[in-house]
Amino acid sequence: LYTNMVPITNNEQPRPARPEDAASFITVSDPVQHSEGMNKYTSYRVDVRSSEQPNTITNDGTNISDPNMNNPNMINPNMNNPMMNNHNHNQPPQHDDVFQNASYSAVLRRYSDFLWLYTRLHKERSGAIIPPLPEKQAVARFSASFIEERRRLLEQFLRRVAVHPELYDAPSLDTFLRADDVTFHAAKSVKGQAADNMMMSMNMSIAYPSQNPTLNVPPPPKKDGIKKWFAETKTSIAGDLVRSPDDDLFIEIERYVDRLEKQMKNVSTQASNLVKKGKEISTGLFEFGLAFNILGQSEADELGSALCKMGSTADELSNLTMQEAEREMMDFEDPLKDYLRTIHAVKLALQRRHEKRLTYTTCLSEVNVKRSNLARF
Repeated sequence: LYTNMVPITNNEQPRPARPEDAASFITVSDPVQHSEGMNKYTSYRVDVRSSEQPNTITNDGTNISDPNMNNPNMINPNMNNPMMNNHNHNQPPQHDDVFQNASYSAVLRRYSDFLWLYTRLHKERSGAIIPPLPEKQAVARFSASFIEERRRLLEQFLRRVAVHPELYDAPSLDTFLRADDVTFHAAKSVKGQAADNMMMSMNMSIAYPSQNPTLNVPPPPKKDGIKKWFAETKTSIAGDLVRSPDDDLFIEIERYVDRLEKQMKNVSTQASNLVKKGKEISTGLFEFGLAFNILGQSEADELGSALCKMGSTADELSNLTMQEAEREMMDFEDPLKDYLRTIHAVKLALQRRHEKRLTYTTCLSEVNVKRSNLARF
């Protein structure tokens, strides 16, 4: 019956296998809080190991897997770039965040680093549907429950990127998983086309360290953002965009996604209300049982015993109701929220397509104007 199920522990029901389970060799674990003056943040350990190496993550997100492996680690089985990082638990690391070896990778990354990867993927694979990141949170972001939930979602994000047919070989993903502290911060600090060139040079340096290629990063091009913005705004107002055979299909997709988002938001809201009401009923039953227990202690003989039993029964019902509410949250409310985040990712990809279409139309119009001017001479 559960041939396509992934077994999990703690007496939980098996869940259906998901595509990102194929990248279980990537784990996010060991959240640690850091303070730098007034700045406080949480770092996460990102491990990448060969797919044959089992991963063991405790309930609090601690990674207790054995990093000693013989097989080269790959983001994708078809890629021949071995991971160069390792970690030895019995010896202090040479760097603060990276441990290197041909078969194992372990780096420390914070949320802003994941956000950098997310942004870079949008640039390197424009038009692709990028898996969503967990949202930022200003309140209670250092609570144990929030940190664990964020750890789980960050791990899910990396695994989805690793199995994505358009993202698994992105240079930024390779840099995120393998680069040392200095290299990674250098990649984050460079902007524009220079960042693309530097990323390729970094990946070459990591893949072929013996050759030690020089990072020839050209200066960034002059800023022409205002001129480009005016030209694209003029094209957008005109509305005469270059058409392609797939335009009608994408228009229909946009309409479908908009309708789906509205309907999914409504279902998600009702699911959240259902979970909330279940928790409220659980709290009410607990208070109801507590009142009967106090009343039973004030009475003697059979009446007091009966009242206490009533209180104990209400307390048991409270526990069962809370467990059911938590199951509904995990199996119903959370997946619906994930669907909404994915729908938003699809809308972002469609928006990127429209922006590229607008840019192409603007450039084509400028070329036609220049050809017309040239023909006058």
